[in-house]
Amino acid sequence: QQYAFPGYYTVKYTRKKLSPPSKQPYNLTYPQEEDPSMGQSYVILGEILGEMTNGFFVECGAQDGEHISNTLLFEKKYGWNGLLVEGNPKNYEKVISKKRKAWTIHTCLSTKPYPNTVMFHVNLKDWGNHISNISIDSKIDGYVELQCLPLYSILMALNTTTVDYFSLDIEGLELEVLKTIPWDKVNIRTLSVEHKHIPGGKDVLRSYMRSQGYYIYSPVVVEGDIELKDTIFYRNDVVPKIPGL
Repeated sequence: QQYAFPGYYTVKYTRKKLSPPSKQPYNLTYPQEEDPSMGQSYVILGEILGEMTNGFFVECGAQDGEHISNTLLFEKKYGWNGLLVEGNPKNYEKVISKKRKAWTIHTCLSTKPYPNTVMFHVNLKDWGNHISNISIDSKIDGYVELQCLPLYSILMALNTTTVDYFSLDIEGLELEVLKTIPWDKVNIRTLSVEHKHIPGGKDVLRSYMRSQGYYIYSPVVVEGDIELKDTIFYRNDVVPKIPGL
């Protein structure tokens, strides 16, 4: 697959959609909770990156910016900056209200190496966000039209190519989004990727990531030895603080 540098107008458009980190105090529902993630934060920070400070994260599928956030700990305790991507308009309003110290953007990540428009299902009954292939002309309750942008274009709009941690959870389109990334042009050091809904499951995902020069660290395990539907990856030039499985 050939990747072109994002066009000037795409980057300019993307830059206008970005909201800067809040300078106001956090507005969290549970401010005393240090790590709301399901274990991803501990593995990435504690076991691989060795409590690294002042890094840069990207979290796609940011939900409300607090509930089961994979990146809030990085930001609050370790001084990281980053980017929160959320397509669900209801959730995005909540992200803004949390006063996160990270860039935010109301969009979905494109499954093509160029912008595309999709119909986005606003599912209010659970936390999941679902992108459907319904035609743009469809008039179906619960769907909104949304412009999706390639991750690479967003990074170019932020003038960065280094991502120390990329959290990706978008209900089945993870592999398609990963395939839009020009891996030779970006420096993504660690990732946690949900594989539960990917066609072909974790084996297809892991095979692809190996082909891009990444090692599998471990599945994410929480109390009770329950394995979550995420796989942790780290690039082959990253030396984990604690050796993985």
